[in-house]
Amino acid sequence: MKITLDQLKQMKACNEGLDWFRSEFGSIAELDWTYEKQIETIKGEGRKYIGWAWDNRLIPMYSMSKANLSGTNLSRADLRWTNLSGTNFSRADLSEANLSGTNLSRADLSKANLSKANLSKADLRWTNLSKANLSKADLSKANLRWVNLRWTNLSGTNLSGADLSKADLSGANLSMVDLRWTNLSKANLSKADLSGTNLRWVNLRWTNLRWADLRWVDLSGADLSGANLSGAICNNYTIWPDGYNYEKAIKSG
Repeated sequence: MKITLDQLKQMKACNEGLDWFRSEFGSIAELDWTYEKQIETIKGEGRKYIGWAWDNRLIPMYSMSKANLSGTNLSRADLRWTNLSGTNFSRADLSEANLSGTNLSRADLSKANLSKANLSKADLRWTNLSKANLSKADLSKANLRWVNLRWTNLSGTNLSGADLSKADLSGANLSMVDLRWTNLSKANLSKADLSGTNLRWVNLRWTNLRWADLRWVDLSGADLSGANLSGAICNNYTIWPDGYNYEKAIKSG
């Protein structure tokens, strides 16, 4: 496989990427692109450009399902639409990574740094994200059913349109999060910090909100049928659905 600097220029590659290619290969790269070479590239500076190269059909993208990338520096990695199911990313640095459309089902992302990462439309079913940092990440329209988000930092995250049904968010920090039109039915939000969160028109049917912090939360239009709110914390700025008896719900659960 041969890739040239002139070829990349004609394809309007970014200047940063061109500089990396020049320092790594000079003007021409003669590559034997294997799974091992792909993993090696992802662990180096090439991780920032590999998704662009695949998207522009310069290289194939091998499935990395069940790979061990725990503790790896993958900040700003471009892994869009990649198969990463079952992969071990525990304690990895994925800050500002592009993981849009990626299959991360059953992956281990516990204690990983995913701050400002793009996870829009990603498949995260049954994924372990416990104690991960997802602050200011984009999880819009992501599939997060049955995901483990216990004690995870999700402050400032975009979760609009995401499916979080049956997810475990107990103790999670969801302050100032956009959750409009999100499906949280049967999710566990006990002791979660939801202060300042936008929960308008959210599906909260049969959701566990015991001892959750609902101060400054907008719940107008939300479906709270069957939800457990015993011990939940609210204030005068909490906005409830029209006609909802929140005082009775908080006292009785």
